[in-house]
Amino acid sequence: LLERHCPLPRPFKDSARSDSCEHTLSDLIALDSPSNRVANFIVDALRTVFPHDFWGSDSNLSVFSDVMRKFVLMRRYERMPEKEITK
Repeated sequence: LLERHCPLPRPFKDSARSDSCEHTLSDLIALDSPSNRVANFIVDALRTVFPHDFWGSDSNLSVFSDVMRKFVLMRRYERMPEKEITK
């Protein structure tokens, strides 16, 4: 699931098989995952962990997914009103 949404760059896949942990700063910066991939991973993980009956309907899952995506895509000092969370 994680590999599908936020795959590791090539140098890290190769070093995961060996004992070498020598990476440059530019290699580590390459590990950055875009926010939309993180949001998709979270939504997919929740869809996998909780059964369909938990959500009650596809509409509830869709609303929750939208709020989760907005939350993940927020910047550091942005706020989300409680009304938007509890739609």
